[in-house]
Amino acid sequence: MLRSILAVVGGYVTLIIGVSAFFAIVTFVAPAVLEATGEPSFWLLLAELGASLIVAFIAGYVTGWIAPRRPVLHGAVLAGLMVVLGLVSTIAETGLKPLWSSLAVALVPPILVVLGAQVRARVEGV
Repeated sequence: MLRSILAVVGGYVTLIIGVSAFFAIVTFVAPAVLEATGEPSFWLLLAELGASLIVAFIAGYVTGWIAPRRPVLHGAVLAGLMVVLGLVSTIAETGLKPLWSSLAVALVPPILVVLGAQVRARVEGV
């Protein structure tokens, strides 16, 4: 039970580190992009979605790696948590960025979490 909880928490921590690294890189490479007034640029929104997909896959893989059994189920639990928190974020970000971007970042990466956990399960032969 404890290892199952650690698997989901480990995957979530992976998400936090990955997304933080993305924004740190953007801040370093193009600080003016984040300081601009108004809505974020279209390319930044696409980059955020792309980075979220990559990080989500890695987080799913990490979750499956830590999980003692049934790695895909653990990945699905993390994905469900992401959807709930993503929708809360979407509501909180109302007006800060386009709705399509908030919904895409909330609903698409969880699919990649499950895929990452499935890849890990296949590596393990589960």
